Amino acid sequence: MKISYKDVEHGQRFEVYGDQRYLGEVKMDVWTHKWSIHPDFRDFNSVHRLLITKKFESSIEAGRVLYNMFYGKYGEDDFNPFILTDLYKT
Repeated sequence: MKISYKDVEHGQRFEVYGDQRYLGEVKMDVWTHKWSIHPDFRDFNSVHRLLITKKFESSIEAGRVLYNMFYGKYGEDDFNPFILTDLYKT
């Protein structure tokens, strides 16, 4: 697992690469200083849709979630209902 970040907007937007493959971007909201994910792939399940709406404390945390979404860590079959409460916390 190798995640790399490329700064494209002075620390407010990063391109995320997983194992040298472009996965998408993480962007910072300048008012709340929270990070959101913007995947470059379209194969979403319901868990992925929840993660896209979630805000993260750091670009690294958001990038790891993006990586795990792409490589299938968050599948519908492995979904733990206790995670649901964590996803809705902001």
